[in-house]
Amino acid sequence: MKAPKSLRRWTSTATPTTQAVELESVPNSSSELEAALAAVALPDISEAAFVLVRLGVAEGQDLRKSIVVANRSQLGRRLCLVIDRATLRLFDPEFLDDERVGIVLDDVDEHTPPSAFVEHSIEAIRLHSDFVYRAERDLRVGCVLDSVLSLAANLGLCTLGPPSAIRQPSLDVRHTFDFVVAPSSGTLGPSRRPARPAPTAARSGHLGL
Repeated sequence: MKAPKSLRRWTSTATPTTQAVELESVPNSSSELEAALAAVALPDISEAAFVLVRLGVAEGQDLRKSIVVANRSQLGRRLCLVIDRATLRLFDPEFLDDERVGIVLDDVDEHTPPSAFVEHSIEAIRLHSDFVYRAERDLRVGCVLDSVLSLAANLGLCTLGPPSAIRQPSLDVRHTFDFVVAPSSGTLGPSRRPARPAPTAARSGHLGL
């Protein structure tokens, strides 16, 4: 099923596949987040194991209010707040209902320190698309990406990444993520990479893995 224009659909690389949905809007305040969640039609997420929403500019008291809004979500699906490192530094996990809401660290690249992954509130990371594409062209960057994926697997973190958009990569590189953007949801073409065996590290189970 193709995702509505306001939604982006993700699919797992494992078999059987698991679906996820992301709001394309980026709420910049708790009130915008509340409105965005209220606008989601439940039939559109009926096949999704979880729903992603990228928080924009949020800090201080309003960031705390955004967490409260997420905790009270009536979507009937696990809600994952996607945040960058700057927001993560301001984030207080004490107010998070981690049985219903999770945190995804966004824009992970070669400059992201490994210490950023050990925050207990993080259950998934999303790789920056430019980082992934550089890794398929540059051996050293590829080694860094391999290390990031290995660390994520060892920590039990789910990984989200773009499908490969390189038609003729200069290196024979194989990078597989737990979830990729479904071809019908974005402008990138489908991944042509074979899936690797699932990591042996235990997952949290929250994201359907």
